[in-house]
Amino acid sequence: MEDISSWKEKFEICIYAKKLIDKLEYLNTKVKNPVDIEEVKKVSSP
Repeated sequence: MEDISSWKEKFEICIYAKKLIDKLEYLNTKVKNPVDIEEVKKVSSP
């Protein structure tokens, strides 16, 4: 079974993920309840 805790080491950002994360970081500055960027990265990791 693959070790889930090592996702940060394996995370490779592509241009689409970079755009999504940049937009989420911007929107997080505008809202009361920000999105957890680490959770988004975890979902988009291979």
